[in-house]
Amino acid sequence: MNNINSVELPHSKMAETATLGAMIIHPEVFENIINREITSKHFYNATNKIIVDLSYEVYKDRGVLDATLLLNEIAVKMSHVSGLEDYVMYLIENSGAKSGIDKYIDIIQEKYQLRQLIEFSNQVKEQAFKFDGNADEYMMDLEQELLSITRVNNHVEVIDSVQAVEDMLQDFHNAIENDGKLTGLTTGFSNFDRITNGLQDGDLMILGARPSVGKTAFAVQLALEVALRNKDSKAHVAVFSLEMPARQLMGRMTSSLSMVGYNKIKKGTKITDEYNRINESASTLKRLNIHTNDNGSITMPEIYRICRNLKKDDKLDFIVIDYLQLINSTGKSDNRQQEVSKMSRQLKQLAREMEVPILALSQLSRGLEKRENKKPMMADLRESGSLEQDADIVMFLHRDDYFNNDEDHTYNPLSETKLIIAKHRNGELAEIDMRFDKSIMKFYEVDERYGD
Repeated sequence: MNNINSVELPHSKMAETATLGAMIIHPEVFENIINREITSKHFYNATNKIIVDLSYEVYKDRGVLDATLLLNEIAVKMSHVSGLEDYVMYLIENSGAKSGIDKYIDIIQEKYQLRQLIEFSNQVKEQAFKFDGNADEYMMDLEQELLSITRVNNHVEVIDSVQAVEDMLQDFHNAIENDGKLTGLTTGFSNFDRITNGLQDGDLMILGARPSVGKTAFAVQLALEVALRNKDSKAHVAVFSLEMPARQLMGRMTSSLSMVGYNKIKKGTKITDEYNRINESASTLKRLNIHTNDNGSITMPEIYRICRNLKKDDKLDFIVIDYLQLINSTGKSDNRQQEVSKMSRQLKQLAREMEVPILALSQLSRGLEKRENKKPMMADLRESGSLEQDADIVMFLHRDDYFNNDEDHTYNPLSETKLIIAKHRNGELAEIDMRFDKSIMKFYEVDERYGD
């Protein structure tokens, strides 16, 4: 690694010399090096690597490091290498001031990081010429490897109780000043917003239901309400619709806004006084920032790329994915459960990276239909044992009449539905009574419209 293409790689002779000298004569400096996980790999000079390794051995055996102990270690183990004792004395003579060693350690880490990047780029170039698999998956793997380089070399201090408590108190005072207002995105569902305190940045939410229970309608409604009700109707929502074309999504939203039956809009028949309401609703939708991708074979790398581009342009506040099991795999594994588990972890990472909430829809196993109690449980989430672990919130839509008509699962005009919050990492669990107006593809909390 020290001689790629006969070019001297990034390093700082002064930083390495000053740091080694200081660590030999100041025990607390060496303890700082240990705490920051600096080892011989971080050093460029081969002799410096030897000195670091020997210092760690001394410390392991004696619990402390000083010049005498190090010189004795050299005499016992490295007598065949001439000049090491003299080099130790040279390091001591050129040691840096104890107070400035952190800066030198930072330089050593930065130079090591640059060398890693050079090696990484050469490996990428070499492998790219030979690679014959899925390019998106390959680039995503490279991205994760690149991130690991930066993370490993960043010194992360532990947070003591004083700082943690101060941070907590700051959140507490902010909450007081906020006077009970939501800290996240409002959905327009008052009970749901109260329980969740709004959709929170970095949260992964899973919504599960059997087919035709209404999970897509609920997700579309959330997307619409978030776009309408947040940031003065300027919130940006990304909808990945893997099952339904964009024009159909817009049709459902238009129906919800105009209160005109979706079938009427689709067929265009018996439209009289509703005509203006439809056009006004369509005009409202045009003004909203709802970005739709209806690629039915989209992959996780493609979702990442689209979201990053939106985030870069400050056009991302909420992500909806309909639905998780339809995301196309880029791997070679035949185990679909493992693939879906990997996708759920990637979605959680995406939520944290983008700093936005994500709602991912999920099918439920048919196994629940065989139970006497057909109320969904987290074990019913299809094809993944990790969904409930990765998700911050797991929700289910459930209605009893679904199981009373197995042939077509048709809705009642106002179908009584429960929104079940079965997992809530940072809040309470709940069952919210709702009704679904199938004609306009819209959910209502029971006490919102009907006063029950």
